[in-house]
Amino acid sequence: MKQALKKCLFGFFVVVGGFIASVIAEPSQESHRFSFSGELEAFNKFGFYNGISPTDSYGYILGTISGIYSHKFANDSTLRFELGGAGAGLAYDSTRRASQAGDAGLAYNYVGYYAGYRGSRAATATNTHNFYIHNAHLAYNSERVSLKAGRFMHDDDNYVVGLMEGADLRADFAKFDKGGIYGRVEGVSAFALLGDGFFWDFTQAYAPNGLLGAQFGGYVAFGEASKFDINAFYYYGISEYSAPGVDMKLDFERARQEGEDSSKKGFASSTRINAIFPIYDTLKMEVAPLLGNFLKNENGSNEGFTSSILARQDFRFYAGDKGEYLLGIAAYKNIGLSHARVGLYGSPLGVNIWDNSVYGVGPSLNGIVYKDAISAFVFTKASYENLATFLQGLQAGLDFRYTTNTGSAKALEEYSLKLSLDFTLTKNVALSIIGNYYTSILFDNNALNVGFGGSGGEVSRGKSLDRSYVMTKISLSI
Repeated sequence: MKQALKKCLFGFFVVVGGFIASVIAEPSQESHRFSFSGELEAFNKFGFYNGISPTDSYGYILGTISGIYSHKFANDSTLRFELGGAGAGLAYDSTRRASQAGDAGLAYNYVGYYAGYRGSRAATATNTHNFYIHNAHLAYNSERVSLKAGRFMHDDDNYVVGLMEGADLRADFAKFDKGGIYGRVEGVSAFALLGDGFFWDFTQAYAPNGLLGAQFGGYVAFGEASKFDINAFYYYGISEYSAPGVDMKLDFERARQEGEDSSKKGFASSTRINAIFPIYDTLKMEVAPLLGNFLKNENGSNEGFTSSILARQDFRFYAGDKGEYLLGIAAYKNIGLSHARVGLYGSPLGVNIWDNSVYGVGPSLNGIVYKDAISAFVFTKASYENLATFLQGLQAGLDFRYTTNTGSAKALEEYSLKLSLDFTLTKNVALSIIGNYYTSILFDNNALNVGFGGSGGEVSRGKSLDRSYVMTKISLSI
């Protein structure tokens, strides 16, 4: 299987490379350029609960730098190569010298976690990876084709979001006056985490044999700025699961009045329905589970048919110089253990699933991904621009979440009220503050990692745990 996968990937690159070579035209004069980009991030999380199974606090400094070479051809297609590295180090860790945590602490689960590239080694505080090549890819873009191969940030708008190692090819097969047909194929050999609380080197822990994906869809536009988009997608976690799915989006904007700037005033709505149906075979249990008992199927038995279904409705109000406002509601339902592999690196829901406690479930997974969980959300946001000389933008949001599970036995309840403030101070400096009043009630003892009682005891069944926290992030980009 491994050799076959390598041959398939090699063949994929050869075919795509030959295709690019056949469509690239002669280069135009003075069409190439070199540049550099980088970012410095200072992140802190302050947890408020210090009892049994406490809410951890930690902070780190992270930096990235990349060199970029781009070349534009006479037919307006572009070829781009990027190479860059990233490094991070803990500034402090509240779990150090805590009971049962060891002198080295547990924050390595967030910063430096490394179970080996294959994901089969034990990760500890003494074998962390604090530097890695995060950006090494070749990208080609033309009017109808885009290709990336290597290590790069990726978002397929469904369930693969974040740093990946692999290849992504998207093509527009046909374009009409009011619509089009498109397709995408992607192959992933490893994932990594970079920023917003995590720093993990590339690992196959959640994709032990690799991941293949495909999309095929179309869209039709109507009115001034409205569109309906539907696509069928499919993921194959090699030898572990198959996951077909469908995604539908309807974006509606009211017809503008003559002479009105619709980008500044008006009303818009966005409706989305997304359903995925992972069908699991036996998971590769020799891979370090990383998820504690929270997402581990019993004795490696087949999980079988599962599903995650999302329905979300957003309304946007544009008030000219007075800002932009959003009100949204959503429901997200799991049937079975759908997130045993799928959705751990992003989902169309767009909500952080890693904000629990390192003493709780895996590295901080919350109840959204629990077996048979159902979650309800309310989203609000206000956005403003050019408020002052050193305040180019402000986004303020207040979101609510309630999560429980269906079935014969109640396993958990979670409540979350989260305030988010994002300040764009200058073109290159930003500040983010998140305050989350978050309560987690676990009725299933298996949802807590054994031996992580914090102050020496185990959490009793049904105990209410305060997972409230404040997160801050200052970022500087160059």
